[in-house]
Amino acid sequence: MIVMFRLGLVGFSVLWSLMVLPVEAVRLMYSDTQKTIATGRTDKNTGFDKAISAYTAISDLGVCMPGIREQLAFLLVNRAKNNSGPLIVSQIDSDLNQADQVLRGLLACSPFESNQWLSLASLDVKRNGIRDQAFGFLKLSYLTAPREGWIIERRLTFAVGVAAFLPDALKVQIQRDISEMEKMPGMKRRLLKRLNLQSLTELKLFFG
Repeated sequence: MIVMFRLGLVGFSVLWSLMVLPVEAVRLMYSDTQKTIATGRTDKNTGFDKAISAYTAISDLGVCMPGIREQLAFLLVNRAKNNSGPLIVSQIDSDLNQADQVLRGLLACSPFESNQWLSLASLDVKRNGIRDQAFGFLKLSYLTAPREGWIIERRLTFAVGVAAFLPDALKVQIQRDISEMEKMPGMKRRLLKRLNLQSLTELKLFFG
C-alpha cells in the first residue's frame, strides 16, 4: 500500500513538472513583451504574434491555469488595440472574440476571479457597446472582491466611461468603492491623475 502511494506520488510529481515547466518557460520568455505592453509603448515589433501563439499552446492543454489564460486574453486585447486600418478589421474582431472565449473559459473553471469579471465587462463594451450583460459581469466583480484596492481602481476607471448608463444598484456599489479609495492615498492620487480630476468629490458627481 505504501509502495503504491509512493509510486502514485512520484507519478503525480512528474506530471506536475511536465505541466509547470512549459508554463514557467513561456512566462519567462515573454516577460519583456508583457512589460512593454504594460507601459503602452507598443509597435509592430512588440512580438504579439509569437507570444500569443505560445500562450495559446499552453492554454490548449486543457488545464484551468487562470494566470496563463488571463495573460493570453491581455495579449489578444492589446494586439487588437495596437492594430489599425480597414484591411485588418477582421483580425481585430478575431482577437477580441478569442479574448472573450479565453476569459469565459477562465471564469468557467475559476469563477472567483474578480479582476477577470471586470475584464469581461470591459471587453463586452468594446465588442457590443454598453448593455445589461456588461453590467452583470461588473456586478460579479463586486460579489467576488468587494474591497480589493487595485481592483477598485480598475472598476472606478471603467465605471466613469459608462456612468450615464449604470443601474442605480451599481451606482451604490461604486460610491462605496470611492469611499474605500479615500483610505488608499497612493491609489487615489494615481486614479485622479488618470481621470484628470482634482478630488474624489468630483468623481462622486459622476454617480450621484
